[in-house]
Amino acid sequence: SIEGSVKSILGVVKNNYKSPHLYLIHSNSKLETQWFEEFKKQLSAQKDIEYTLFSWAASNRLLQMLKNDNSNVVVSIYDEAPGKNKAYTINLLNKLFSLKKTTPTLITTQNYIKVYNDIDYNQLQRLEYHTINNTLLDYTNPNHKDFIDGFKERFKTEPVGDYALIGNDLIIHFVLGLQKRGSEFWKNPNIPQNPKIMYPMLFKRPAETDGFENQATYIYKMDNYKLKP
Repeated sequence: SIEGSVKSILGVVKNNYKSPHLYLIHSNSKLETQWFEEFKKQLSAQKDIEYTLFSWAASNRLLQMLKNDNSNVVVSIYDEAPGKNKAYTINLLNKLFSLKKTTPTLITTQNYIKVYNDIDYNQLQRLEYHTINNTLLDYTNPNHKDFIDGFKERFKTEPVGDYALIGNDLIIHFVLGLQKRGSEFWKNPNIPQNPKIMYPMLFKRPAETDGFENQATYIYKMDNYKLKP
């Protein structure tokens, strides 16, 4: 969920940076409304992270606002039409990469590597790029490789996109839960992590009147030109 994702992002900022200052970039689009409101809600309820909210239209001020230390974290939730997104992405990366003394950390809610085939890995590496990704198949992970090999043997093709991985995890999680606990499973649909599930699931109710939602979030960091959890 967006609530769980924002909580995870702020947790990374709080736990990995000393006296961090977060700069949240948005574009006032309808697509961003939930993300923007959730960031404002959670940021205003805490005291560990200083923050500045500004629209992309005012982003030329970003380089002037960054502090002269390693506390800068730029979070982008910018989400416009696909054509605009790419121009914005290149512009943002070029601006941040141009800094010599104080290179900020960049965190995005969209995975730039997945969205843009020609993204500059040198820029992402230097910006210690972070992104959310709960559906990234890691070909070096034995568990993921078993799934990929089984899928290819069965369907004679690569598991492209997210649905094969999500479907695999959901079916295993819920079938095992029902097998072990029957109808009691619905009162708390969590089970110990199974090795055949590639991404963790942690179901919680935001409120008593709400349904359960998966709030487990994987955040990846660019490390040696590869995204690693």
